[in-house]
Amino acid sequence: MRKLTIKKGIYKTNLLIDKYKFIIGNNEIQKLNLKRALKEFQVGLPLSEYEVENHNNVHIYLDDNELTQKKINIYFISPNYEFYQELKLQSKSILLKAIINELSDESYIETFLTIQSLTEMLCIQFNEGHDIKLRDIKISPTTFAKLIEPTLVIDDFEMNEFDLSIEEFICLQLDLIRQATSITKQENLIIVDCPIVTNKIQDKIKEISNSMIIVFCTTMQTDYQLNSCYLIDKFTIDLADEESIYERICNEILCVSNLKEGVNFMEEYVKIVLGLEDGKTVS
Repeated sequence: MRKLTIKKGIYKTNLLIDKYKFIIGNNEIQKLNLKRALKEFQVGLPLSEYEVENHNNVHIYLDDNELTQKKINIYFISPNYEFYQELKLQSKSILLKAIINELSDESYIETFLTIQSLTEMLCIQFNEGHDIKLRDIKISPTTFAKLIEPTLVIDDFEMNEFDLSIEEFICLQLDLIRQATSITKQENLIIVDCPIVTNKIQDKIKEISNSMIIVFCTTMQTDYQLNSCYLIDKFTIDLADEESIYERICNEILCVSNLKEGVNFMEEYVKIVLGLEDGKTVS
């Protein structure tokens, strides 16, 4: 597993993450602060006087190596995402990246060569009778993407994001980011804010091959591994960290020396947090 560290002032969160991590628990303020720290890093505003004076700026580390905005791409997914803005294909559009990556596939090469040839023929025809001459441009996935106008069409119906269910909308965003990150050489971190993780959403998450994914959720309607969860509740603990389970749960709460008892306790506790069944409580 890799260690992702998010540090904001004196507060630090260490996530042991293989491919994805579910952030669960009822401490909504702490969860929101973690999301805000990630957003602050992504936006990359100049440091304020307050941040400088109080050393309150955000740092992100991967395996103890500090990252900059140039070394990692951070994407946010949520039910409130303004997808209609994506359709404008502005410079930072995820949809624009996804389209360019798809059109860069070798299966489109012959089509682009044909378009290039037709563009040259059009310029030659125009130039023969005019003093003002047209200079043909190289048609590439990037230049072509600037000429098109995308729309969302499902089952032959033109739609907007508000026509989709929350599950469908989250899956749509995951598909776009999968395409947008398919050929990038940078680290990618995807932040998913989703109240319920369904089988379909988890399947889409698993399809993304070259990114770390953090999922803030309330409950899960799918199978999960305990070590894929990070608990922010009455106490905070990464459930992939057996040493922390032993020290925090076995020693401090259960007063036992058997790690398995601590793991079993947390399995039941997580079920309660996710609203899956009654179990044990922590005082």
